[in-house]
Amino acid sequence: MKAKMIFALVLLVLLVLIGCTGCDSEIGAIDLSRNVEVITTALGWRAQEKYEWDNEELELLMFEKNGKDITAFLRNTEEQIGTATVSLEGTGPVLFCCEDVGDYEMRITATESSDPVLTLTSVQNSKKMYFSMNMNL
Repeated sequence: MKAKMIFALVLLVLLVLIGCTGCDSEIGAIDLSRNVEVITTALGWRAQEKYEWDNEELELLMFEKNGKDITAFLRNTEEQIGTATVSLEGTGPVLFCCEDVGDYEMRITATESSDPVLTLTSVQNSKKMYFSMNMNL
């Protein structure tokens, strides 16, 4: 009986560890969410999947720093489809604010072996969008 209980506990711990490998907070991840140079990279950020933004396909995010403000320009292949502001104020999550579509929490993470990934998480419904640093210039 004791052997079965120990086996069940070991199995449970193993399943928890395996399940956590897909979490957003990857072990060894570096949080770059407040690094202005990373946010405003001239390369921009390319969508990893097809995302809809205000009835348009969102393909690219470009950021520009103006004084202490950061503006995000949302683009598809042909034109700009929207803008948002990025708030780095306070110690809470970085906010990506768009009047037309709503607010998102913005997070940028990387590991020693992976390129940075920008994640937008909707404050309203927790829907996530993922972007990679654009290497296709």
